[in-house]
Amino acid sequence: MTNDVIECIAFFVENRPSIQIREIQNKLLDTGVCTLETCPTKSSICRALRNDLLLTRKKIRPVAKESQTLNVETSFDDYINFISTTNSFNLHFFYESSFLKNTCNRKYGYSLYGHEAIEIQRFASDATLTLNLLHSRTGIDYFNLVEGASNSLHLLNFFSDVFNHGLYGAPILSPGDIVIMDNCRFHHARLIQNNLEYLFANNGVTLIYQPPYHPELNTCEYCFKLIKDGIKRENNFYEYHMELAIADSVLNSVNQSLSERIFQHCGYIR
Repeated sequence: MTNDVIECIAFFVENRPSIQIREIQNKLLDTGVCTLETCPTKSSICRALRNDLLLTRKKIRPVAKESQTLNVETSFDDYINFISTTNSFNLHFFYESSFLKNTCNRKYGYSLYGHEAIEIQRFASDATLTLNLLHSRTGIDYFNLVEGASNSLHLLNFFSDVFNHGLYGAPILSPGDIVIMDNCRFHHARLIQNNLEYLFANNGVTLIYQPPYHPELNTCEYCFKLIKDGIKRENNFYEYHMELAIADSVLNSVNQSLSERIFQHCGYIR
C-alpha cells in the first residue's frame, strides 16, 4: 500500500463515492498502478480508506447531472441574489403532495421470522388525494384538498380562493408579498401561467419560480414531512376520516415556531 496506490484510491473514490472494493482493485489493475502480485487485498484497501483517507461509508445523496449545467447554476445564483434582498416575512411557498387512499403510510409491521407482514386495508388502490399548501414564516397560510392528481385548473382555483378569502378579516396575501413555487410542468402551461401572472399582478403580489433541481429551497417540502409523520401517529383516524385526518395534521403539525426553524434551515433567516 504505497503512497501512489493511496492517491489513486482517493481519486477513484472522489470521482465515484459508491465504488465497491472489488472495483477499486480492478481499476488499480486496469490502470497499471498495480500488478496481480502487488495489488492490495480488500482488507488493506478498507484500512486505507478508513485510516489514511479518513473516509466512512454512508448513504448516497444522488445529484442529477443536469443540475450542474451553467443555466441551472445561473438560475440558482439569480434566485439567491433576489431572495437576499427581501424580507423573509413576505415569502410564501407553494407546493403539492399526494396522499394514498389507504393505510400504507406505515411502511413496516411485525410478523414471524420468514413470513411477510400482511395487513388488511380499507382500500387497495392507488387512488390519491392531493394537498395544496401555502406556507410562510408564520405557519400555514392556506391549504385545500383535491381528488386525484393536481392540475393547472386546481392551481388557478387555489390562488383564486387565496385572493378572495381572508384570515380573520385580514388578506392571506398582501401587496408586496412574494409567492415561490417549483417548476412543475403544468405550472408553466401557457394559458394558466398567463392567468396566474395577471391574477398576481392585479393583487400586487410577485410570483417567482425556484431554481430547477433545488427542492430543498421550498419550505413546503419539510412541512409535508411533518404532516405525514403526524398522520402515521393517527392511522385509524386516517383510515376512516382521511380528509379530516390530513386537515388535523396540517393544523397541528406545523406551527409558527417550527416554521421559523424551517425558514432558518433553508437559509431564509440569517
